[in-house]
Amino acid sequence: MIGLIGTLKSKLPTRDWVAKNRWTRPFAHHLLRPDLWRLNRRSVPRGVAIGLLIAPIIPVAHTMFAALAAVPTRANLVIAAAVTWLINPFTIPPFYYLAYLVGTAMLHLDAMSPLPHVDHPAAGQATQWAAWLIAKSGPLALGTLVMSVVIASIGYLVSSFFWRWNIGRKWRARSVRRQRAG
Repeated sequence: MIGLIGTLKSKLPTRDWVAKNRWTRPFAHHLLRPDLWRLNRRSVPRGVAIGLLIAPIIPVAHTMFAALAAVPTRANLVIAAAVTWLINPFTIPPFYYLAYLVGTAMLHLDAMSPLPHVDHPAAGQATQWAAWLIAKSGPLALGTLVMSVVIASIGYLVSSFFWRWNIGRKWRARSVRRQRAG
């Protein structure tokens, strides 16, 4: 675990880089707050939760939105941005399918309900497709929101548990070393 944290710390952008970068310089007074860059027991679980909450809800530019959301919540900015990449082109189709099933179950909709019938003479395949999309968007939106909140909560609890477990392991090892030395 120490190697993982050391590797992560070496890959993080530095505060000097943020202060000198021309794109981040206007926001440097917000972005240079120490709590956004420290890896501690409060900021890491917050960053994990924000990343897991925002990634499925905003599938485009989710990294930027997670980083922006990390600022007012005092979460670790880099962790929040990095965790969003757990939702990627390989994981998003099964996630959205499961979200649709959850939304359908929560709204008590029958999955085989008929689509609205369009009797307009100009109605073609695109109109039918749009009607299908509108009919299915409600359950998908609700399911995505519910699953995002649940997954973010689980991510917060798991990362908090592992952080505390790692600290406890370090304290026990230090106690054993002290007992052997003295």
